Amino acid sequence: MLEAGKQCDNVIVVNCDLGEPTKTLKFRDAYGDRFFECGIAEANAIGIAAGLALEGMRPFVAGFGHFLTGKFLEIFQSVGLNNAGAVIVGTHAGLAIGKDGPTQMGLRD
Repeated sequence: MLEAGKQCDNVIVVNCDLGEPTKTLKFRDAYGDRFFECGIAEANAIGIAAGLALEGMRPFVAGFGHFLTGKFLEIFQSVGLNNAGAVIVGTHAGLAIGKDGPTQMGLRD
């Protein structure tokens, strides 16, 4: 992400409270004006990313895969139907996700 941010001024990170495990805090530190922290509000992050994409930005959404897969309606409505160029990155897939435990396991992805 750092290299993409360096090469392209329109690259943006829309984060869902995973700055430490996804290392998106490094992007925030380098390009703070292009980093949006949405907290644990994945549906909002997807809508924000879609809007930014429709305005010419290239947003990357980073969130737990388990919670992003539950937002298919928002992904379909906001990103899909509008052909918005948002990139959605789901993390922590599968059973071996460490200390975050079973509530964060992405078993449906």
